[in-house]
Amino acid sequence: MKSTIKKNAEALIVLGVLLLVVGLVWMLFADTMIVAVSVTAIGGAILGLVGTVQAELLDDALTLTMESGTPKAV
Repeated sequence: MKSTIKKNAEALIVLGVLLLVVGLVWMLFADTMIVAVSVTAIGGAILGLVGTVQAELLDDALTLTMESGTPKAV
């Protein structure tokens, strides 16, 4: 389960970065600024969402480890 979550998170990070790069290049060379801004915003939103979810999962794992009293590999 954990490896599936990690694999999906890595794929979303790559997608988010690609959308950011495509949006920024589009802003430099294209005439339709609204589409470029939208693509960049979607990429940023994906990165923000993945970062938030990973932080929450890490917080949950640390909380469970601290509550159990014995250190565990996260």
